[in-house]
Amino acid sequence: MRADGESLAESQRVAEMKRAEAAVDMARYYEDARRLAHLLTTWSKQIPARRQRFVVTTGGGPGIMEAANLGAHEAGGKTIGLNINLPFEQNPNPYITPSLNFEFHYFFMRKFWFAYLSKALVVFPGGFGTLDEFFEVLTLVQTQRIPRFPLILFGRKHWQGLLDWLRSSLVKGRFISPGDMDLFTLTDDPQEAIDIILDYERRVGPPEIIPKALLIKIARHYVPGHPFKKRPYGCHGGNAIYDKRQPRPVGRRRRALRTGGR
Repeated sequence: MRADGESLAESQRVAEMKRAEAAVDMARYYEDARRLAHLLTTWSKQIPARRQRFVVTTGGGPGIMEAANLGAHEAGGKTIGLNINLPFEQNPNPYITPSLNFEFHYFFMRKFWFAYLSKALVVFPGGFGTLDEFFEVLTLVQTQRIPRFPLILFGRKHWQGLLDWLRSSLVKGRFISPGDMDLFTLTDDPQEAIDIILDYERRVGPPEIIPKALLIKIARHYVPGHPFKKRPYGCHGGNAIYDKRQPRPVGRRRRALRTGGR
């Protein structure tokens, strides 16, 4: 009985130690997300424009999402929250700009608005939802449905096992090409992530045309700062970065977007 009690106590101590280590890791990621969002927002505010062109956008919930909204808020910028109506977990954090706090019912519409105007995607440690959003955008980039932009996995310790599996199973089995592993970057440094995003902006700049993946019925729906004047479809009102300087379709293309025809 005594041996069993000591074994149980030891297993509890090990479990508590693992929980403490996980909490320390998450605290570091929280601060990194906060710093990254602060750096990006500070840079965005220095761009000469009537409106803040780049806005930090998150899933709107607690944890790392809250950290990114907090960093942008502390830098004095606007920040978007694309919330989701769930039976548990998800509630808007208090650092989202009130007029930019949206709530969705469907995940697919929420992911659409994450990807619609994004100029970069920084993926911090997360669960099924995080994996879903990352692989959705990665697939769209790989298949050239949207332009290629920075996809950054933040946290080597968290993501390394996944990357090892991708190489040993998918690349080795020829389910994906070896070059597909170059579509994203792994880092532990907020400054490195910012440098990747700014280098992309300097090299590529704003898009000259709407990507072909977006030639659908969107003309009457609204994203904050976009010339269209209604709310996003499926929205009741991700860590993505929006560029508000998108061209407005004109003439025949605009009519086609409105009607869904040619």
